[in-house]
Formats: sequence, structure tokens, C-alpha cells
Amino acid sequence: MISGFFSLNNIYIHLRITQPLTADVVKRFKEVRSHGVKCLRTVPEQLLELVMPQIVQALRYEEFEITVNRVQSGLKEFIIEKAVKSKVIFNNVYWFLRLEVDND
Repeated sequence: MISGFFSLNNIYIHLRITQPLTADVVKRFKEVRSHGVKCLRTVPEQLLELVMPQIVQALRYEEFEITVNRVQSGLKEFIIEKAVKSKVIFNNVYWFLRLEVDND
């Protein structure tokens, strides 16, 4: 169950070794990010709480698709789904987003 999460981590480590994770590189690896969200869906809530700061920070590099009156993003939708189901996740997401906004 957790092995998918750690294998995604290994992918990111290899990407960092071969080239820096600039905005252009992140766009080219949209499939990797999509796979990352799939893996995160299998992670238990307790582990998800531990990595939530990094997940919220990853929103900065998320590629958004803008449609009529809606912004679509796999990671954004994942965070909202989890926050709706868990008060603890909701609270963590709220405060981590506040920190990100305050740090800008």
C-alpha cells in the first residue's frame, strides 16, 4: 500500500539528480504528478498528515486547467476530497495554506 508512495519519492530523487525541478521540467512530467496523486490516494491518513506540508507546497508547481468557472487540478481535488472527509486533514491544510500565503 505505501510502496507506491515511496517509489514516487524515488522518481523525484532521480529527477533531481538528472536536472533541477524548474517550472518547465515540472510541466513535462505531468504524468509523474498524476501518478503521484494516484499513489497518495492509497496512503493511510496518519501518513498523509505527516507529508501534508509538502503536498500543500506542491500546489505551487501544479499545472492547472482552467475551464468555465472552474480550475481543475488533480492535486487540488485530492486535497479537497481528503479535507472534506477528515477534520484533522482539513485543519492541517488550512494552516499550511495560511503559512504558504504568509510566506509569499
